[in-house]
Amino acid sequence: MAMLWHEGRRFEGDSFTLPFNDRGLLLGDGLFETMLVHDANIWRKAEHLQRLKDSALALNMPLDDRPEQALADLARVAGVGCWALRLTVTRGPGERGLRMPAAPRPEVFASMVPWRLDAGGPLRLVVSDIRRNQTSPQSRHKTLGYLDNILALEAALKQGSDDALLLNSQGRLACTSAGNIFALANDALLTPPLSDGVLPGITRRAIMETAPALGLAVREQSLVVTALHKARSVFVVNSLRLVQPVLSLDGQMLRQNDLAAKLNDRLLAEIQSSPR
Repeated sequence: MAMLWHEGRRFEGDSFTLPFNDRGLLLGDGLFETMLVHDANIWRKAEHLQRLKDSALALNMPLDDRPEQALADLARVAGVGCWALRLTVTRGPGERGLRMPAAPRPEVFASMVPWRLDAGGPLRLVVSDIRRNQTSPQSRHKTLGYLDNILALEAALKQGSDDALLLNSQGRLACTSAGNIFALANDALLTPPLSDGVLPGITRRAIMETAPALGLAVREQSLVVTALHKARSVFVVNSLRLVQPVLSLDGQMLRQNDLAAKLNDRLLAEIQSSPR
């Protein structure tokens, strides 16, 4: 059973009421953050909240202190164990049509469900036919508009793979359906720049901060598919599954080493040592 938060109230269940004309529901006009909770501590909470606030400001979506209140209330009851927490903010109700309301009244709600720190695993990827629009604000902000990602993932699963690799409109690597991608070339760890249609992932940042301790330079660099086949290792990261090595791409095996495991261990150590 999920733990829910809405309008200052915390409760167990699987439903609550939103206005029928909520723009998040009707138009995908909203933002969300997915966070890992371990022993009542929300991993990198400040960074998640800052990304939410930055995106809300960029999209002209007013925020009050309800996101912080939701996180505090849910973390308070998490106790010992691991949870996946999702915080959602919509622009709230609006008139029919696309135009933003003159005085938006955002809806804020959150859910928290049990999770496992070992929920990730090796991935088989396939390049999706769906392209990511690097010119769209949706590529740089964690909005509710995830239909492209959903369809790409479903197509990949039907092909016997675990996830989809999305390229941008110029054929450069962007991301998977729900993660940032890294490739090890010689002694440099490469990841696509935000300008190639990449979400500024929180775990992406954690990897960029952690890798130098392993003697690796980290560079943001535009990449194409052939770079992954040549790489010494390839892995995908996100805030719930942490670091997942990529075993194959379009059915072709990729090179493997222990880098993904080493980085994952360092993130786990950070998570487990974080103060409540």
